[in-house]
Formats: sequence, C-alpha cells, structure tokens
Amino acid sequence: MQTQEVTAVVCPQCQTRYNAPVITIINVTQHPELKAPFLQQQLNISRCPRCGLTQPLNLPLLYYDGEKELAFALVPNNLGLSHLDEQKIIGDLTNRLINTLPAEARKGYLFTPKTFLTLDSLIKAVLAADGITEEVLETRRARMQLFEQLAKAGSQEAFQNLLDEHRAELDEPFFELVTAIILQALQTGDEAAAQNLLNFRQVIAASVEGGQELTAAADRKFGLTSLTPESLLTELQNAATEDEFIALIATARPMLDYTFFQNLTAQIDAARKEGETEKAQTLKALRTRILEAAARLDDEAHQKLAQVEKLLDTLLKAPNPKQAVQEHLQQIDDVLLNVLVARYEQASQQGQQESARKLGELYTLIANALSELAPPEIRLLDRLLSAATPDAVRRLLEENRALLTPDFFAFLDSVQEQFRHSNQPALAERVAQIAQMAKSL
Repeated sequence: MQTQEVTAVVCPQCQTRYNAPVITIINVTQHPELKAPFLQQQLNISRCPRCGLTQPLNLPLLYYDGEKELAFALVPNNLGLSHLDEQKIIGDLTNRLINTLPAEARKGYLFTPKTFLTLDSLIKAVLAADGITEEVLETRRARMQLFEQLAKAGSQEAFQNLLDEHRAELDEPFFELVTAIILQALQTGDEAAAQNLLNFRQVIAASVEGGQELTAAADRKFGLTSLTPESLLTELQNAATEDEFIALIATARPMLDYTFFQNLTAQIDAARKEGETEKAQTLKALRTRILEAAARLDDEAHQKLAQVEKLLDTLLKAPNPKQAVQEHLQQIDDVLLNVLVARYEQASQQGQQESARKLGELYTLIANALSELAPPEIRLLDRLLSAATPDAVRRLLEENRALLTPDFFAFLDSVQEQFRHSNQPALAERVAQIAQMAKSL
C-alpha cells in the first residue's frame, strides 16, 4: 500500500490549522490502485476537523508509470513559485522516486519529467497515453451532467423520467463516476453523504439491466469495498501482517469515529448475548488493537507536527538563519515547508507584514540550500541562467561537457515549454540560446 505523508493545512473558512495525509508521488507501477482515484481527482482531499469544509489540496506531485515510461510533474501555477523553486521541487520529487526504484528502472526520462501547471492538463496527458480521446472525455462530462440532473430531480416522477430518457447513458462510465464521488466522501470522513450516495447509486442500479454488476465492477476498480465501515472491519480482521493492519488504519482513519466503535461494541454485546464468548473476546481484542493503533498514529502525527513547529521556530529565531538552515538541512522536509508556507499565508492574510517577511526570507534560504541537493542538470541550468554574458555561459558549458547528454537537452526542451506556458517568452528564448550553444560545442 502507498505510504502517505502528512502536510499542514490552514482551513480557509475557519482558519483552523490541522495536518492531513497526502500522496505526492503517484507511482502507478508499484501502486496501480492509485490510478483510478487520481484520474477522478479523488486523491489529496482534506476535511477540516472543526467546520467540516472539504477541499482539494493544491500541492506539487509526480506521476510515474514505468510501463508507459511516463514521468509527469505537477507544479500548480497559482503557488507563485519562481522557476528556480519549481525546479528544486521537481528535483526533490524525482530523487525520492528514483531512490525507490530498482536500478534497471532508473532511465533517463525520469530526470526530465514533463511539467504541467494544472492538474487537468496532467490528467489529460495520462489519458492520452492510455489512448483515451477527447470524445471519451466528452462522454464523461455528459455523465457528470446526468448525475447532477438526477441528484437535483425535484420529484420521484422527474427522477423516473430522467432514468427513462437517459437509460442508455447509465453505463460503466456513469457508475464509475458515482463510485468516485462516494470514494471522495469516504476519504474525507463524510459517512452520511457517502451512505446517501450509496443508496442513490443502488436505486439507479436496480432500474438498469446489469446495474449490480456495473456497481460491483466499479467498486473493485476503485477499491471501494475496502473503504466502507463494514468491510473495513473485515479487512482489519484479515490483515496478514502488522504493517498491513497499520496501513489500513492510516488509510481509513476518518472512518474510525464514534459511530464505528459504537457499532463494533454492539457486535461484541450481541456475541455475548448469543453465548459466542470466543467471538466476543476476539472482537474486543480487535477493538483494543484498533484504538491503540489509531492513537499511536495520531500521536506520531502530532509529535511530527510539534517537532516541525519547534524546528521552524528555531530557524526563525536564529541570529544567523543561513547558518541555522545549513546545520538543520537534514531535518528539513516537505512537512516543514508546508507548515512554513501555511504560516506565511496566514500572516499575509492577517496583515502581519513583518512575520510574513521573515517567513518569506527563510523559505528563500531553505530553497537555496536545497538547490545544492538538486540533480546536477538542474544546478547547471541555474548557473547558466545566472551567467552575465554569453562568454560566461560558454565557459560553464565547456567546464561541464560531461553533463551535455541527450537527457540534458531533453530537460532544456521541457524547461522551454514550461516558460512558454507560463508566459515567460524571454526566459524560454534564453534557454533556447543556451541549448543551441551547448549543441555547437
């Protein structure tokens, strides 16, 4: 099962700060179960524990498919990052992915992932690689429109008329769409909405020939059966290893609420009344194990966040922040950067200009320090873009001839494309000139 990270989130509605699980490397070769929810935009969605606001988390990520040799990086254009910061983030994600791959899978294209500025454009590229045309995408949009019409039907008669009129469209793509929406509700802990949607889907399936088979196929594709409260209990009982048990707890943490344990306790009481002592003891032991595992995970997440907050305060209060960043560089990770950005956004929104300035300066120091850890191709391009004259560019290229490989030129092409998409034609032309000069050596 895919390992989740934790990121700091500030709720835009009530300003509550909380931590949420995220997946920033979508490795569909090792974890094919991630592909369907990713394409349906059901990953990396958080729910505020205070006001219940559900929101997609806008963060960089890397999509990898070794079979199709796809390496796609998402750096959302509304994050306001400089090109240098974008390349550092992409380099970090790439290095983390490569470190998990066997030697034979570490191919050149991984060092030059194609960059996308929006999630929609990245998903379209994945679908295009799967041979899915614009016509298929239009079909999906039509199914979404039909779903919304059915959900808003004002009466049973209107609902039935829609079913009769669009019966041919109640097909596999339609049930996959509804299942993806159910999955989103479950992942954000909104069990009431999920249950209503399950009932809604069941009503539609009952009126369609083969509807039950279509819902079962969609459940298997999205792994929904392992995420319902009832089947979660079965999955936990059948977990073969402690790691699998913990992974299930981490994935389904929002479902482990008062209602879940109330139902489990009711099963224990029922087994006792029926004289099934062994079953009651087994369920009681399972309840204790679930509670302990959930508490342990919550405690680890809180400890991690507390450690990050403490380190961030240390860096902000250091008399020499640059030196402090270097001393603590090995402790700086995505969680700290996310907390830093969250604090910066909060300070900016509240008009705390001095705090925002210090946080921005610290982010720049960290980004500069992390750039030294970036792949050599990225570091070389940074130096080339900073070179003052064409002669300085040529000297750098001559000093780094070993890096002037086909992969490096492919990397330059992707950077040019990114600059063009972000309306920076001057930088795109600068990279083109660098590439031309490098090829002439």
